[in-house]
Amino acid sequence: YLCTTYPLIANNNCTLFDKDKLVKLIFISGTMDFNSLKIERIPEIVHFRSPDTLLGFGNNIKENFTINLHRLKYANFNNSKLSFFPKFYTDIYRAPFSLSLNRNSITSIPSLDTIKQYLTFLEIRNNSLTELADMKSLDSLKYLDIRNNYLTFEDLIPLMNTPISKHNLIIFPQKQIPLPDTLFAELSKPTVYQLPFEQNLNSNTYSWYKNDVLYKTTKVNELSFDFISTADSGRYYVVMNNSNYPNQTIRTENFYLKIENTSKFNPSDLGLETMANCNNFSINLKNLSDYPDYQFSIIGETQTSYALNSSQLSELPFGKFELEIKDALGVTTKYKEWLTQGMNENCDLVLTPNGDGNQDSIYLEGSGILKIFDVNGKEISSFNLPGFWNGNDSTGNLLSTGYYILQYMNDKTVGLTILR
Repeated sequence: YLCTTYPLIANNNCTLFDKDKLVKLIFISGTMDFNSLKIERIPEIVHFRSPDTLLGFGNNIKENFTINLHRLKYANFNNSKLSFFPKFYTDIYRAPFSLSLNRNSITSIPSLDTIKQYLTFLEIRNNSLTELADMKSLDSLKYLDIRNNYLTFEDLIPLMNTPISKHNLIIFPQKQIPLPDTLFAELSKPTVYQLPFEQNLNSNTYSWYKNDVLYKTTKVNELSFDFISTADSGRYYVVMNNSNYPNQTIRTENFYLKIENTSKFNPSDLGLETMANCNNFSINLKNLSDYPDYQFSIIGETQTSYALNSSQLSELPFGKFELEIKDALGVTTKYKEWLTQGMNENCDLVLTPNGDGNQDSIYLEGSGILKIFDVNGKEISSFNLPGFWNGNDSTGNLLSTGYYILQYMNDKTVGLTILR
């Protein structure tokens, strides 16, 4: 379809601006006004004759389009939901040209070499610009407004060496620079977070804020942690200053640093050593100091818990133990049957089953049946190994103070004294 217009005259095709039609717009002179018609597509706009104005703000243009400048004086596509910078070409006679693209979603300004001799005025504020074209060749540009975009100092400093810097250049303020909403760091590990921009800008200063309080100031675009702990979690943002623009700042959006424990803890990493005497045993954890953010405890078969506040723990009863670990994030993990320690076969044993929690029972390893005899050779109890014995006979009665013989694995024996 071809829409041709002249002041007060337009053909019927000019009513076809909708999402189902493609209309090529040609207007001859005067002001062409198609504001707020919710137009979505225009393949090309062509203008002839005397300098005129094109008003197209308040639309919903989803596809890029081309404008033939010719003698066009001013085009306005403010608030038209543009995500692109319109294309331009020129032929025959040209005139100085002004362009307004405010309040859109344009992310970059492409090369403007095709119109560099004619573009005198450009405002593109309140968009989503993250980069600019090289503007050194835009000798005719006398006014540039790029406020309220996502530009950083590395985008803005090059403008200081362009012709526009001697005229009307409006830069600040800029919007808060987007960052990933959440960053994750691994507990107890060194961490470096680097901003995804300003990579090689020595003239910047970075002020890092944590929960709205100044946390650290750096001359590089990164924040480093020698040893991540739960205290480092929080809400951060960065305020950037640059010596070329001493009275201006650019800040980032907030981002949240969350600490997670992604390491796979292996109990063998603790470096466990055991040493048994005749009545109990002790443990030594050689590598416990490597895990300062963890809390360790062991739990015996009687559900007695022993906190590992140091690398050594002594006078533990024989038996099976599970390891319980609580990390700095409050997550608890249990490792069942982490340790099994039986009696020392070279010792006679002592049992004091008086309910004080000390040597009230004894854990016996092995397999098969364990038999218990008194000094006269009378069998008084038996049970399957491995297991605990608390000094009772086969009927559950308490055995009296005395010396007893334990026979296991058919031919092995060990003496045991009961004291009450």
